[in-house]
Amino acid sequence: MQITINLKTILEKLRYILLGIILLITFIFRSSTPVTPINDSKNEEEQLVQEETEIDLTNESLIETPPSSESTDTAPLLDPSSEEIEKEKAVVLSVIDGDTVKLQFSGERIETVHMLLIDTPESVKEGVPVQPFALEASQRAKELMIKDTVVEVEVGEKQYDGNGRLLAHIWVDELNINLQLVAEGFARVAYVNPPNTKYVETFYEAQEVAKNKKLNIWQEESYVQEDGFHAN
Repeated sequence: MQITINLKTILEKLRYILLGIILLITFIFRSSTPVTPINDSKNEEEQLVQEETEIDLTNESLIETPPSSESTDTAPLLDPSSEEIEKEKAVVLSVIDGDTVKLQFSGERIETVHMLLIDTPESVKEGVPVQPFALEASQRAKELMIKDTVVEVEVGEKQYDGNGRLLAHIWVDELNINLQLVAEGFARVAYVNPPNTKYVETFYEAQEVAKNKKLNIWQEESYVQEDGFHAN
């Protein structure tokens, strides 16, 4: 009877000892495992979202920004509001060559317009072979005066030349297209006949810059002459 009681007591003690060992092992294991603070985890998530947002915004700005197509040789700005300028709106029907365009005015009036103060190499003149830079000048004029778009026309004091063409400056927004062609070296200053001499000094200044840069028609020395264009 005494032996049975002692054995029971021993087993009871062993049970408590094993339970203590298990609790001790559990405590040691938990103490060795690093606990991530809740706030730090939240901050990391916010930082990751912010970085992803910045990447998305950068990609979006790259997609939406179109390549610039503006010419690096921009004409001096003429201020159309510096004085009263009477201008008519017209629609571009076609660009005939670098300095001549066909426009439709209100009332279905159609005019062939020669652009004041400029001359470009010939590409469509009967009996004259296509001259150097003529096609380039025509193409640039088409880019500046896109078909079916609205332009503004500032007619000269003398309205028509001997061929019945309307003499005018053509504006797109605030850009004088006549002057732009000179500035880019596609046209020379020409036909400076009173009273149609408005803006002529600015035209000569733009021509001098294009000439010094050897742009287009100015690439070949002696090609541009007082009476026109002469290829060697």
